[in-house]
Order: sequence, then structure tokens, then C-alpha cells
Amino acid sequence: MFSGTISAIIWTAVILFVIFGLLAIALDGKPERWAILGTVASVLAIVVSIAVAIIQDSREIHGNPSAGDRQSANLPSGPSARHSKQAEPAPSPGVTSLPADSKLRKQIPGMDQICGDLGLSQHAWLPGQTSATNLSGRVIFAPGAAYTWSCTKNRPKLTRRDITHGCQIWYPGAKAYTWDPNSAYSWVCI
Repeated sequence: MFSGTISAIIWTAVILFVIFGLLAIALDGKPERWAILGTVASVLAIVVSIAVAIIQDSREIHGNPSAGDRQSANLPSGPSARHSKQAEPAPSPGVTSLPADSKLRKQIPGMDQICGDLGLSQHAWLPGQTSATNLSGRVIFAPGAAYTWSCTKNRPKLTRRDITHGCQIWYPGAKAYTWDPNSAYSWVCI
């Protein structure tokens, strides 16, 4: 949309420049010639200013998203994202929106490995689990289920910071986000 507008503005400036230029040449030696040349310079400056303003406004509105799937993901919530014009506060910390076919959904942190890396245990736990190796009673879908992971049965819950620590082992610089706070297996590293 904006590229068509900018093209039209530029072509209008070129046509006006040619018309005024020819008029200035025709008035060779007359005082009006300088007034016409001044008008041409003013019009060109205005056109260039408008084109630059449209380009900058377009970049602010549409942003400059990173390559790949980060274009399709909403900006993750967090302190830095809350200052963005496009970000909306998320209902829970670390929540983002990802399309079902996003490649980012495959960057899943291993909760058992996170517990091992934190030196807490070799098994991650969810509510309803009866032992470290029997996973049949795990509550996977429930309100806030993504935030119910722990490293032992009665241990404090893993925080987003703990899960981010695990993400950075496999995906340096990544942070942990969940696309569904009500699903325990919705954590991804972005």
C-alpha cells in the first residue's frame, strides 16, 4: 500500500520538476525564472519530506520483524515487550501466541534435563504424578498447568527463569515462553 503511494508521490515530483524546469528554460533572462526555480526546489523538498515521513510511519506501524517464524509470533510478553506499541500485556508471565504450524513450537525444552541441569533431580514432576517414573497421573491440561512443573514431588514449582536457563543450554540467547498457560507441554524456547 505504502510503496504505491510513495511511487505516485515520486512520479508526481518528477513530472512537476520537468514541467517547471521547461517553464524556467522558456523564461530565460526574465526575473520570473528564479521564482520558478525556487518553487521547483521547494516542491521537491516537500515531496521528499512526505515520502520520508510515509516510509518512517510505515516502519513504525508494521515494525521490522526478524526473519522466519518470528514474523508470525506475537511479541513475547515481558518488561521489554510492554514498552512496545504493539504488545499487549499477557494474562500470565511469559505467554506468547504461536500459529499451530510454527517451527518455533519444535524448540521444546526437556523438563527432566532442566531439573538435572539445575542439580535438583533427574525427573520433572507435575501434579497428580505418583512417582518419578510413573507419568500416568500427570495433570497436563488445567488452569495454569504450564506453571506447575517441579523437580521433585514436594519441591517448589519451576519458574520461567528456571526453564529459560534450560532453553539457553540448547538455544543460546533464547527465553522460555508458553503459548498456552493451561497446557503443561506448551513451553518453547524463543
